[in-house]
Amino acid sequence: MNSIIDFCTECESKNIEEISRVEELDIKGEKIAVTVTYWHCKDCGWDFENLKSGNNYIATAYRIYRERHKMLQPEDIKELRKKYGLTQGELAKILGWGLATLSRYEKGALQDSAHDNMLKILKNPDNLYTLLIDYPDILDAKRYSEILKNLTTTYRINSLSDNLVKKCFSYPESTYSGFRKFDYEKFVNVILFLCKNGALKTKLNKLLFYTDFKHFKENTLGITGLKYSHDRFGPVPIYYQSLTGSLVDEGILQVNEINYGAIDCNTGSPIIGEEYKSSVEPDMTVFSLAELDTLYKVKQHFDNWGSIKISEFSHQEDGYKETEIGEEISYKYAETLSI
Repeated sequence: MNSIIDFCTECESKNIEEISRVEELDIKGEKIAVTVTYWHCKDCGWDFENLKSGNNYIATAYRIYRERHKMLQPEDIKELRKKYGLTQGELAKILGWGLATLSRYEKGALQDSAHDNMLKILKNPDNLYTLLIDYPDILDAKRYSEILKNLTTTYRINSLSDNLVKKCFSYPESTYSGFRKFDYEKFVNVILFLCKNGALKTKLNKLLFYTDFKHFKENTLGITGLKYSHDRFGPVPIYYQSLTGSLVDEGILQVNEINYGAIDCNTGSPIIGEEYKSSVEPDMTVFSLAELDTLYKVKQHFDNWGSIKISEFSHQEDGYKETEIGEEISYKYAETLSI
């Protein structure tokens, strides 16, 4: 007898035997038949379960239920996550779940059908790619770029920039785009110009905003064709994380973590900033003389400004004050721009 418990828990007799019987468990309204192993005392007739025997019949019932409904098993979920090089925390964020939920599923808890369908959808790398493009702020910039690069190289998905422009920046010219169609080439070289000596993410977003809006103020035309929206820290380009991610993915922009040496009071974690730095020289020939003039003026004006100062400065712009979180900012507000 390979029992850890070698006596009856009722009468303490050692005259016990291991027996099995089939029982029906109710799993989400369905009867699942499983074999249950327990101990029987020959002296007093007491039946008791040996919890240390490893006989997890509930897990067996869950596995049968999943097989019936063609659901992913725990090892399938874990394999799916590792296929893309994701941690539990990263996949949970991408799916909009709590970390504990995903962890329970990988350990054998029975997932609901909606969650199972979401996981099945991600078996196609194109769907994970699309989800990341739609929600570019789910992960920090460095991991976001690494995961996108892995998708494009491992699964031969088209380059991020091609997909991004087609999916997110095919909007018509309007007052929200500075009366320009999105110009990826000019966008890239504006970024390379502004990040030549490095620029923190928050400051970079504001520099882009002031570059486009100042040019519109003086020429009734933007430079990049970007749209901007109202964010907590000031105006930002739409899909800005994906935009910078595309440049990191293609190796023309670096992203580095900057430790400020301070602790976040809410999480207790170190406060980390993200600095972007150009890996190649910008091609200034793509710009007109008027655009070059705007670029140099904006860069010079904010040259010694930190992220907090430029962020607070942008909060005073009418385009920011008269819009709400997530709302697009019309270039008509360039008329009252502070610079």
